[in-house]
Amino acid sequence: MTEARLRWLALALGLMALALLGAAAAPFAIPSPAIAADAAETLIERGRWKEARVLLEPRVAANASDVEAALLLSRVRSAFADADGALALAEKAVQLDGKNARAHEQLAMVLGQKAESAGKLQQLGLAKRFKKSAEAAVAFDPRRYDAQLALMLFHLKAPGIIGGDRKTAREIPELIAKLDPVRGELARSRYAAESKDSVGAFAHAQKAVELGPDDYAARVGLSSRLVARNESAAAERHARAALGIDSGRGAAHALLAGIYAHEQRWADLDAALAAAEAAVPGNLLPHYNAARTLLTDGREPARAERYLRQYLAVEPEGGAPRHAGARWRLAQALERQGRKDDAIAQLEAAIKARPDFDDAKNDLKRLKRKG
Repeated sequence: MTEARLRWLALALGLMALALLGAAAAPFAIPSPAIAADAAETLIERGRWKEARVLLEPRVAANASDVEAALLLSRVRSAFADADGALALAEKAVQLDGKNARAHEQLAMVLGQKAESAGKLQQLGLAKRFKKSAEAAVAFDPRRYDAQLALMLFHLKAPGIIGGDRKTAREIPELIAKLDPVRGELARSRYAAESKDSVGAFAHAQKAVELGPDDYAARVGLSSRLVARNESAAAERHARAALGIDSGRGAAHALLAGIYAHEQRWADLDAALAAAEAAVPGNLLPHYNAARTLLTDGREPARAERYLRQYLAVEPEGGAPRHAGARWRLAQALERQGRKDDAIAQLEAAIKARPDFDDAKNDLKRLKRKG
């Protein structure tokens, strides 16, 4: 298999490590195991990974045979980029209950995550294991939509020698739509986007909202597509609709912050960041997204620096950029202010935290070559 095709495989599997955006934990008493299971799963579905972690870690420590807790904590570990810890828990859940569709789905997701940083030979083995686990998940329960979507991406991106099949990829969104029309439109939108069909991706995102106006994921998905089309007013409207559905998730807050940063609506941006801090305390993804947007747009590096330093002051929420990525962004903001030595220090810290961070390495080499 060529190196290029292996890179496509790693990308496809990496896309399967789906993560929601959420908030931070606050101290509270640990409820009974049954209540903890329901509460933790609800928190995870809302992207509130830190709070879920507080519930699940003592539960798993108290009962190593608790399938539900193991697979949920595996999801948490995965969200915090601990692929090895997540894999051990997912494998344990499957071992304890081989007919549990959710356990097979989680194992597939972790295998996809591990493929992102795997070597070429290891990627092939992970791909085969992923396919087997994802197919088991949907065989036991066709409504495991993350597994269905992951299989779609696999068949779309993976070479035929390991089982990739574009015809199968096209069929999966249609299968999902028969079970859940809104999820089906979201899957069609994702398929179109991965196929470089931006018109189709947008049309299906619109249809998802038409079918499910009170669906948070549909609203956020359409808002994101509108941001990509630079239709800020419509994007803002749908992001605010998502907040009306659930203000305790981080994604819509982050979208609004990016919109206001791009539009240079500073008063609205400050208000949006304050509202996000109140609604999802400890989740500073909106600050990161505002800074990223400013740097991409090439304006207000001092403001971007301020937001990134706030982001770096707390542990990132699960699924959000790690501190290494934020330090790379901060280096960009510092360089644009003429603070070369400070930028170098941030890049060195980013590489220390993440030795394979090629973008940071390239920027560091460039800055050190400068006189």
